[in-house]
Amino acid sequence: MDELALALGLLLATIAMELRYEARPEMVSYTLLALQLHLLSRRAAGRPTPAWIFVVAQLIWANMHSLFILGWLVMAVFVVGGWLETRKFDRGLALAMGAAIAVSFVNPYGLDGVRFPFTLLTRFQAGNPFAQSIGEFVSSMSPKLGEDFPNYPYWPIWSFRALMGLTAVGLFLLFRRRKYTALLLVLAFAPLGIRMIRNIPLAVIVVMPALIDVMPVGRWIEQRWKQPAMRHALPVAGILVAIVLSLRVFHDAYYLDTRHRLILPVEAAAFVNKANLPGAMLNHLNLGGYLMWATKGPVFIDGRLEVVGEAFFNDYNRILGSEIALEHAVARHDIGWIIIPYAGAPELIRRLSADFRWRLAHLDGLAAVFVRTDRADVRDRVESLID
Repeated sequence: MDELALALGLLLATIAMELRYEARPEMVSYTLLALQLHLLSRRAAGRPTPAWIFVVAQLIWANMHSLFILGWLVMAVFVVGGWLETRKFDRGLALAMGAAIAVSFVNPYGLDGVRFPFTLLTRFQAGNPFAQSIGEFVSSMSPKLGEDFPNYPYWPIWSFRALMGLTAVGLFLLFRRRKYTALLLVLAFAPLGIRMIRNIPLAVIVVMPALIDVMPVGRWIEQRWKQPAMRHALPVAGILVAIVLSLRVFHDAYYLDTRHRLILPVEAAAFVNKANLPGAMLNHLNLGGYLMWATKGPVFIDGRLEVVGEAFFNDYNRILGSEIALEHAVARHDIGWIIIPYAGAPELIRRLSADFRWRLAHLDGLAAVFVRTDRADVRDRVESLID
């Protein structure tokens, strides 16, 4: 293994994946995908790796996160790629793949649980409402990414783009060296990260080992720099930088940099808790995750799109965009107050400000809270605070 390629690859991967360093369910899939690749690579290299272990891993994966179908894909690639490379069919792995698919049905939802990941594939389509509205569904290669989503950090996006540039070279090297398994893996997973920002870690986890294997950066350096100290210093420096970046995430510094009152509705949540407003909340999607944690009652919507579904998401957009839809939602859901970021919904702010049925109860640097004037219980709580 080329030490310098490993160090630089680790550094590039760490930066590229930084956008997804959060406590999110897909962390389970990242871990199990990496484990699956490691075990399959051991088996392909002739090291003892029993086939049944893939069945157990798939059973765990299918009961923990919806991306478990990637395990099927990876096993299929190793079966096909291994045959192309050696002209020998790994019957044991093929049987394990069939068993892994079968045990995926052993989940609390049965057939619906297996079918669910395939329904998520519709969100890759350009006409999908999530793809049109949610920042993490935008392409990492979009030329308007910085313009449409200015809050995305610069370095992770460009690190991934650099990685994809190297991947184009790596594909040629993989094909020339007849590493068909790695070639098929790259062709299968690189487009996922290109298509959506949220899939960048999936692409990095699969693509990076293949690139490190075929890009002998250290050997190229040795041909130009004859000093041994310099050759060893570069990989050590790269590893240290990667470790420092990882510690920044481990100690929560990455999140602390953005945990301020212009990003999270800290003051608005404090007001809501103090007022103890009756009635249901109508909140903006971008605030749902924090409000779920910071306030007492249930939120109307948050970023768990797999739970929300397209139909409810479309209803939510209609509620924000239409006075009639809003009034129907108030009656249907017993909504007593609204909390929204005024930069994210200026038209709604304008409508509510001009509507006698709503009253501005709180305003800070990020969010506004409007309450119903036709509800005496809500009105009295707000007036008691103001008085």
